[in-house]
Amino acid sequence: MTTHTACAAIAVTLLSMLTANTAAAQPTQGAMLRKGETLAIPTGVPMRLVVTGSTVRRQLAVIVHDAAQPPTMRMEEGTRPPLVACR
Repeated sequence: MTTHTACAAIAVTLLSMLTANTAAAQPTQGAMLRKGETLAIPTGVPMRLVVTGSTVRRQLAVIVHDAAQPPTMRMEEGTRPPLVACR
């Protein structure tokens, strides 16, 4: 299983799973995305993506943000808010 460093979305993020599964942990919910499912994450919501399973993962991500701002902001361990585990 691979875990990506948590990021705070400074934009609206839309994830759509084309193959395999991905877990998206957020402060108020954990969402398990399966093939064919889509999740919209509003601006300012921290999240952590966790790859699940052993197959190759393919997803489509659309990030709509203010061009004057970076699309994400990395958060170091210990400084990010607690995130709900995906089930």
